[in-house]
Amino acid sequence: MKQLFFFSAFICLSLLLPLSSEAQETALKVGVTDVFAPMCIRNDQGKLVGYEVDLLQEIGKRLSRPIVFKVIEWDKKIEELNSKNIDLIASNLSITEERKKVIAYTEPLIQNAQAIIVNATSPIHTKNDIIGKKVCLLQDSNSIPIVERFNVKSGSTIKFSFSSLHGCLISLISEEVEAAVLDLTPLTYYSNQNPGQFRILADHFGEDDLAYGLRLSDRVLLTQLNQTIRAMQLDGTIKSIHERWFGSVK
Repeated sequence: MKQLFFFSAFICLSLLLPLSSEAQETALKVGVTDVFAPMCIRNDQGKLVGYEVDLLQEIGKRLSRPIVFKVIEWDKKIEELNSKNIDLIASNLSITEERKKVIAYTEPLIQNAQAIIVNATSPIHTKNDIIGKKVCLLQDSNSIPIVERFNVKSGSTIKFSFSSLHGCLISLISEEVEAAVLDLTPLTYYSNQNPGQFRILADHFGEDDLAYGLRLSDRVLLTQLNQTIRAMQLDGTIKSIHERWFGSVK
């Protein structure tokens, strides 16, 4: 079975050095998962690396606040935020109307889509071509109800992967499934790192924006983050970090 290639030559280490007591008081604790390449993932040495790692470290530098990354259970992210175990949710966090009721969002950082990926040699070229096919999705994905509604019309067989995006892609390579509906941001990365293996369709199941989430009461922090994000967009920093991990600007 072909092994997926995870990391490009562009790797910036997340240096998690011990903090002084003063630094601990000002540190911005960021909740992440370590399975969303290239947003946040571990390299061969076990260090957290990725687009959001680089982006957040730059934000922390500009705010004069050390960044502490905490790997959390993703389905408990809002609980972790409200209990103040973390100050910010990162890692491919989609903006949804339902979440807006319980968390505040920064300005969007990147546009995402619920994309359809197939093997490069697949006869599937449009959304309608998945009719009657086995389709892989991740558990708790925002795309599940969307694809389920389409499934009622199409007769497709939905298969949930309870492990990771990587598990879905391995199932696709082994032809256990014929397509997968997953976040475009990691798919773009995996496709670039595995030339000739995958093809991402022009059709998709909807677009969404990715941002950072914080407590509704943290209005001062929200203003600071938004001002910093705007400055980084204007001076080209976000574009540079994006190109480092994705190869091109969407």
